[in-house]
Amino acid sequence: MLPALVTALVASIEPTVGERLRLEWAAPPGCPSVAEVRAAIDRNVAGEGFDAPWEAITIEGSIESRARGWVLRVRAALPDGHVERELGSDTCAELADAAGLVIAVALDPLRIDPSARPVAAPPPIVPRPAEDREAAPRLESQGGVEPPSPRRGRPAIDLRLGALAELGSFGTPRGGAWLGIGVAWRRARLDLAGQYWAPRRLRPFDGAPSAGVAVAQGGVSIRGCVIALPGALSLATCLGAEAGAARGRGIGLARVNASSAPWAAVVLGPELSWISRHRVGLWVAVDAMVHVVRPRWIVRDLGIGARTGPVGVRVVVGPSVRL
Repeated sequence: MLPALVTALVASIEPTVGERLRLEWAAPPGCPSVAEVRAAIDRNVAGEGFDAPWEAITIEGSIESRARGWVLRVRAALPDGHVERELGSDTCAELADAAGLVIAVALDPLRIDPSARPVAAPPPIVPRPAEDREAAPRLESQGGVEPPSPRRGRPAIDLRLGALAELGSFGTPRGGAWLGIGVAWRRARLDLAGQYWAPRRLRPFDGAPSAGVAVAQGGVSIRGCVIALPGALSLATCLGAEAGAARGRGIGLARVNASSAPWAAVVLGPELSWISRHRVGLWVAVDAMVHVVRPRWIVRDLGIGARTGPVGVRVVVGPSVRL
């Protein structure tokens, strides 16, 4: 009886595999702690007969929030090489067991404890619209095993609404609205949009201060963006072309006429966007508009009442919804 009690006491104070491992762990508040991950490791690895050079093993793990869920990253540096894994999940809480299982499988020599409680397999990887690839397991070692190539993720569809403000095209600030749809990959996006500038009254004549032209403008825009910093918060550089029609109407004149004229511009600028886990977000774009077709309106006996300038600066900001 006494030897059995001594054996049990020694086993209770001997460090477990989870306690022996050099584990570097990073996770947001509310996600599994390093203690929970060590406990999950012990549920999957039996310490008996586990002979490992602990000083030569380093485990690095982290959990990060993504647009649609959470991603677990584990890197195990072993004497014979290293193993890397990425797993996705809808909640971060269930990634503690996933991390413990991944680390347990990565250890060499491997000992799976048959008496441990069953651990659910890590959730399957689901393509994330905001990502260019799914998180796929990757194995690199001296054994020459080729890592599997990741599958490309499906593009996401964004609906965008924006309020725009512009300065420079007519020498005075003006405002309007933007409505667009975009296709987003991890590193690129393509947008098609319609835009409208509310009528702006221009009175350029010193000799007739009440006379002038009210100009309203509308058009369509197509642009492509290269995403430099992908993720829930992304930064992109965009280049596009825009065209449409502007309508000028005389004001403060004895005889009022109205006419329409085409316009076209090339736009270039940065864009910052954010998408939450609930698929709603915000975006802001700052564009330089270089006008290549510049309409003008002439008031008889007075001169040019309005003319599009060579360059304008536009800011668009508003909400977005990811389908």
